[in-house]
Amino acid sequence: MVRPAGQAEPPNPRGRARGRARTELEAKGPSTIKSSVASVAKALRIVEMLAEARDDLSVTELAEALRWHRSTAYRFLQSLVQSGWVSRNPANDHYRLTFRIVNLANSVVNRIDIRQVARPHLLDLVEATGFDAHLAVMGEGEVVFLDRVDCGQPAGSQFHIGRRAPAYATAVGKAMLTGLDGGQVIRLYGSGELRRYTPATIDSVDKLVRELSTVRAQGYAVDRGEHNEGVYCVGAPIRDHSGHIVAALSASGGAQRFRKVDVPALGAKVIATARQISRALGYHGTL
Repeated sequence: MVRPAGQAEPPNPRGRARGRARTELEAKGPSTIKSSVASVAKALRIVEMLAEARDDLSVTELAEALRWHRSTAYRFLQSLVQSGWVSRNPANDHYRLTFRIVNLANSVVNRIDIRQVARPHLLDLVEATGFDAHLAVMGEGEVVFLDRVDCGQPAGSQFHIGRRAPAYATAVGKAMLTGLDGGQVIRLYGSGELRRYTPATIDSVDKLVRELSTVRAQGYAVDRGEHNEGVYCVGAPIRDHSGHIVAALSASGGAQRFRKVDVPALGAKVIATARQISRALGYHGTL
């Protein structure tokens, strides 16, 4: 709307509020801001301590573990109780986290796109190994390839994004199958023969179970042309914040190039990359 000449601009309440907030913040000075940051850090230390504890903790136990005065621990605990992050058990005067922290964690996890998290690590793996890198997930005994980064060599792995393959005949699939025990593998594939795709394909569940035992021991799986003849892969599992295997990655290439490679050394690089992605997803254990 065009304002008539000479008419003053109407007051802006939001602008005045922002101006007051800036003035108040500037008036408080750096020392007050620093104190506020320290208070947030202390509250988060209590949250971390309660999350790591096996049982509920008393004020005294928290203060001793954090090496704080009891009054300091009590003051921050009361603030966390009032804000709904911590609850107090009146029977024994012990404290625990509420499910509000679970809801917060779930909202973070649900927003994670594993492809986005893994992509830079796949690029690094290609640069470090000179092989194609793949990211896959598993469902109903099959793997689905979510992403790939080509090394630029003419003899590529040909595992295109969206392609499906039997888990037992791929390195990424065998890496993810290590999350199942023998009984679960049998329930998934039966107890008899498995379909062969090449002469190298594992053709029985018994052989598969033995192969998975080897994969668990060494930390990585190897596909020696078991699904696509002439294509070799080394794969390792990726875990989420809870420790569950949710995906796997692999380094793949033509058989001729692959036979010249130190497989355990390549496996170590693949494991290291899988560990980096797992840590980015919140996992802090060992693969």
